[in-house]
Amino acid sequence: MTGVLLAVFPLPPVTFAGRLHPLGLLRFGLRVLYDLVVASLQIAWLALRFGHEPRGAIIAVPLRVNTDLNLTLTAEALSLVPGSLIMEADRATGTLYIHVLGVRTIEDVERFRRGVLELEERIIAAVGSEGERRLMIEATHTGTSPPAER
Repeated sequence: MTGVLLAVFPLPPVTFAGRLHPLGLLRFGLRVLYDLVVASLQIAWLALRFGHEPRGAIIAVPLRVNTDLNLTLTAEALSLVPGSLIMEADRATGTLYIHVLGVRTIEDVERFRRGVLELEERIIAAVGSEGERRLMIEATHTGTSPPAER
């Protein structure tokens, strides 16, 4: 049945133009483990606080390197972290819409947005091509997301 669905509705190809960078992969893996532990403790604390109503928000985060692989890897890594859920991934603009628990102020929103961009940076450092690394540096300096490279 899956074969029929894939034949009728083929998925777009996801190309990998980069290479694996061992030090970047190690940094990425260790940080994901750290984020998992910290987020799990934060969610447990939210669940155990009596009389406290947790607040959430849906936050749009435009990624700086707009490729299918980067969008997918960033979304998957975020989905692993408790308290965050990918609501939508806009392929055309490279924007992730993420539901986040425990957000109370605009500073919390901006802190989470910075965290997503730092995650994207670690992913590019781990598996990105030289072109993607240059795009990351340019976007960081200009504060914009470059056009899609598909």
